[in-house]
Amino acid sequence: MEEGLEAGLSVNEIGELCVQSYAYVGFPRSLLAEGVLTSIVKEADEKGKELEWGEKAKEVPSDLEKYEYGREKINSLFGRNAKQSRPVSTDYNSSTDIFLKEHLFTDIFYRGVLSDKERELSTATMLASLGNVNPMFTSHTQGAFKNGNSKEELEEMALIVGKLIGKKEGRNAENIVKQVTGAK
Repeated sequence: MEEGLEAGLSVNEIGELCVQSYAYVGFPRSLLAEGVLTSIVKEADEKGKELEWGEKAKEVPSDLEKYEYGREKINSLFGRNAKQSRPVSTDYNSSTDIFLKEHLFTDIFYRGVLSDKERELSTATMLASLGNVNPMFTSHTQGAFKNGNSKEELEEMALIVGKLIGKKEGRNAENIVKQVTGAK
């Protein structure tokens, strides 16, 4: 996080990455990350160091049709048709679909601060780091590529995962990036 701040990320951008991470790697990791960011901000305050706060997150308007917004966000991110009818049954599958569209792709993505390009790259990186989630990792790598991340940026992400997380995860990320970008 300190390296990110030094490289020009704002406190709110890093904070938004923490918010984004809970949906993909879980609340415990997200909360720990937020705690680290809070410590960094507190230490900077104590030292009188100015930090760039950046854009504040937007709130979702109460009159926004969240399910429809989430479907359209999925369509724009992945180029897929997420226009299926809202599930009628109340089983777990329907609930997950509603949470996915109304919460993840509306409540979180609507907030701004990060672009879709940045959100998709960070999500792909998180999923690559987890391992054993290739369907989701592939989908979000496609989303990252579709939303403006270059082949070179995705290759760099795979290298970073290999260096910081593990060789196995890095090789897997490299293979998925090659599949997605058509690289040889």
